[in-house]
Amino acid sequence: MISKRRFPGTDIESTVFGMGCMRLPTLEGENHPVNRQETARMIHSAVERGVTYFDTAYGYCGGESEIAVGEALKGGWREKITLTTKLPVWKVEQYEDMERLLDEQLHKLQVEYVDFYLLHALNKGSWEKVRDLGALRFLEDMRKKGKIRYPGFSFHDNFETYMDILNSFDWKLSQVQMNLLDENNQATMEGVRRAGEKGCGIVVMEPLRGGSLARTPGDVQKVYDEYPVKRSPVEWAFRYLYDRSEVITILSGVSTMEQLDDNIRIFRDLHGPHEGGLHRVRILPALPQGREDPRHIQTLRQRLHV
Repeated sequence: MISKRRFPGTDIESTVFGMGCMRLPTLEGENHPVNRQETARMIHSAVERGVTYFDTAYGYCGGESEIAVGEALKGGWREKITLTTKLPVWKVEQYEDMERLLDEQLHKLQVEYVDFYLLHALNKGSWEKVRDLGALRFLEDMRKKGKIRYPGFSFHDNFETYMDILNSFDWKLSQVQMNLLDENNQATMEGVRRAGEKGCGIVVMEPLRGGSLARTPGDVQKVYDEYPVKRSPVEWAFRYLYDRSEVITILSGVSTMEQLDDNIRIFRDLHGPHEGGLHRVRILPALPQGREDPRHIQTLRQRLHV
């Protein structure tokens, strides 16, 4: 089984693996429309194998993701999962826009409510804009109306902005970019730690840094190969995040059933803190460019005890 963790201050227990619906399977054609039949097959397969967390957004897949997810959740599937979507803050010009957009999303998803509703991709400018337009009041109003259960935000900026947003409200979820390369970028691992202290559950996006961590340079792969238990670079990257108690769910966007199968296999093998491993390692800031730093290689060897 895939491990589950509870979002602090909520009644929602989520699988550590969450299916990201930003890169759904597509059909042949000029605009590569989403293959709704295959999307439904993948979502149903994930649910049947225990996955409970599904993440979408207004703009994913050219605006088709919410529609495809909504189609897949008909017939009793909605009641089995935690559903998250996001307010496209770049489309908000006045307070009334926020509920109008949420209503549009609920209609596309064919649901009466979402479990988590996030202010999407906040940075300093977009945060100050929607804050001043009343976004926090809006979230509280929508919670009272039963259209959302819990408020959250996703984030792309620096640590100072992250802390400003985090301390502004009783957030229940914060979605951040985090991986082996980003401990000191964007929200930072210190921001993740402080969110945990405040009782705000962390959902991780980009755990593989856009695939960079699946393609390790030779010296890094050699260290992995020296470790007694053989694992792929992808597995090591997920284990690094799994070791953080603040992290409730790790998102992985899947486009094929094969990718879904591989993710579920990896996460089924994650139970409790792993032996040795990468829980405090920062390796190769230049990893995507393939330039190895011997100091980081030595640190990695020490942490893996090889």
